[in-house]
Amino acid sequence: MVIVETRDIDVLLDVHRHIPELAATADKDRYQQRLAELEWLGLVAYENGQLVGFKLGYGLNPLTFYSWLGGVVPAFRRSGVAQKLLDAQEQWAKAQGYDIIEVKTRGEFSAMQAFLQRNQYGFVMTYQSDEYADERLIYRKRLV
Repeated sequence: MVIVETRDIDVLLDVHRHIPELAATADKDRYQQRLAELEWLGLVAYENGQLVGFKLGYGLNPLTFYSWLGGVVPAFRRSGVAQKLLDAQEQWAKAQGYDIIEVKTRGEFSAMQAFLQRNQYGFVMTYQSDEYADERLIYRKRLV
């Protein structure tokens, strides 16, 4: 059974480091700089007491919640963990008064794109910045 809880940065980093695609970006200073003075939500998923996934986001503006980082440990993918994390994040964001959730992903993450589309997230556009070599795809979902 998957249990989802809100947790602090240190616990989020513990599971973040076990997501192969994201492990290189697990940095406490990065978290603290990005989240400073923002309303944020950090969720972790446990299965049988083991950390198996996380989701981290913050208020981008008064109406939009940005789902910044998240992932599931490979051995626990396709077992409903990501769905439980997403559902909890959406419920929390809606309860806080956000109307929209925005997510960025990469073109190479086709499973993530399919997951977002199954959950009624619509593709908005591609995004290119100097920070990343590859393009990011932006998806949004209206919560109201």
